[in-house]
Amino acid sequence: GLPDWFSQDEAKHMRPAVEELLPEEDLAEARDQLKAIDSRTIKKVAEAKARKKRKLWKRMETARAKANQIANSEDISARGKAREIAKLYAQAKDLRKKGKGKNPNNASLQTRERRSASGKPLDRRMFSDKRQVNAKQKKKDAKKAKKRGRR
Repeated sequence: GLPDWFSQDEAKHMRPAVEELLPEEDLAEARDQLKAIDSRTIKKVAEAKARKKRKLWKRMETARAKANQIANSEDISARGKAREIAKLYAQAKDLRKKGKGKNPNNASLQTRERRSASGKPLDRRMFSDKRQVNAKQKKKDAKKAKKRGRR
């Protein structure tokens, strides 16, 4: 029932999959190789983890040094020393950064805030728009003043 051109085209293009042509042992071996490759961690991820570990190590070193200072000090009780040292190590292990907000002493931030507070335009387009608004306001004020003068 099919036309000749269709059966020829099908014979040309419809080939069995490679998996059917290869023996099962070869396929299993190839799958094992792929699994071995996939199980390894990605290089960038490994580097990031190493950086994280290094930073933690540095923080713990500084905490250890401070803990030694606290332990050697005699003006604090034993219980107070233990509490301080425990707090130090907890802070060192904590990855969240404290005070990661806006720095109020940042000069660019101050100028930006000052500019927005004064309403100063940032570019020529805004400058001309602001002039137009001011001119309209002046006209309005002048009209009001003129009306008040007539009464």
